[in-house]
Amino acid sequence: MSILGAGVGFGTLAQADAADRLPKSAGEKLRALRQARDDAANTARPIFQSIEDKRAERRDCANRLRVLTDARGIGGFSLTPDDNQCKDVQKSIERLDREIGRLREAFDLRSDRAGTIGQLVRSLEDFVQVGRPPGCVFAPVEIEAPVLRKGEDIAAAIENRRRRLRELSADKHAAESALTPKAVVKAKAERQIDALATAGAPSVLNSVGFDAAFEIPTVTAKSDIRLEKEFGLGFAEIPDTLGLIAWTFRDQLLAAINAEIDRHSDDEHALDDATRAERLATIARDALAVGREEEALICLAAASGTEIMRRPNADPRAVLGLELISTAASRSGPMATVTRLIGGS
Repeated sequence: MSILGAGVGFGTLAQADAADRLPKSAGEKLRALRQARDDAANTARPIFQSIEDKRAERRDCANRLRVLTDARGIGGFSLTPDDNQCKDVQKSIERLDREIGRLREAFDLRSDRAGTIGQLVRSLEDFVQVGRPPGCVFAPVEIEAPVLRKGEDIAAAIENRRRRLRELSADKHAAESALTPKAVVKAKAERQIDALATAGAPSVLNSVGFDAAFEIPTVTAKSDIRLEKEFGLGFAEIPDTLGLIAWTFRDQLLAAINAEIDRHSDDEHALDDATRAERLATIARDALAVGREEEALICLAAASGTEIMRRPNADPRAVLGLELISTAASRSGPMATVTRLIGGS
């Protein structure tokens, strides 16, 4: 993988074409994908019209068959279904049904293709418009197609990458949903209970100094007030009951909470925040690298005359051959220091 230049950064207006914001190679690919989307939609339209024409012809045949079999008293000919005229019309209906089915399959194929490419194009354009952090620019990345394994064709190689991406997606879900270690949860619970107990501790200073009643801290309670067509908010100061309980039964409450934490925890599969973040970062890097290989193989197949559809949720950086880099002005001179930020090798 290599960067072919310092990149292209823009502070342009929001209405600028997304392709114009990209390095030349990426902009050309985005325009080519737009054209492929439009071409697919254009090939679907005449098929849809043919379907409508066949449906109209079928309705005429169905009406003709109804007239042939209706009683003479209501304007029909009272023919039986096994009459040759009825059979001929029924055969026409069956033929039209087959033709409509065939056309529908062709239309669905082209329509689905246009929809899939359209989703991808929207994803790419959204990324270009809003996916670039401030102070970053797009830089082109050149990826060589991976060497095929013995006996492996391009389609199989692409499917192998997609299978790996599915595995990485599962790994990401597992990392995101992994429980927190119980020691971390218990420490947080102890801090929470201590904060409640501190806030809810009664004050006896006035009792000792001035023979007054001890004071129980209060909290502000909020309530909605609704009167026919009017409504508002009500506030009241009430004793801090939860804090008083935490102050009075601090150890018992903490022991009960810790027991619940023990019951629900799974430290064998738990991740602390640092480990979770590191694992997710590794998965993201691996997924981008695999996505770049997938795109290189798709381009290799296209060069040999075989079209393989891109995934609509493919990483825009992989599809467009981009990485995001941060440019920071150097204090030692007018040249910019370019630092890899995202998507590097």
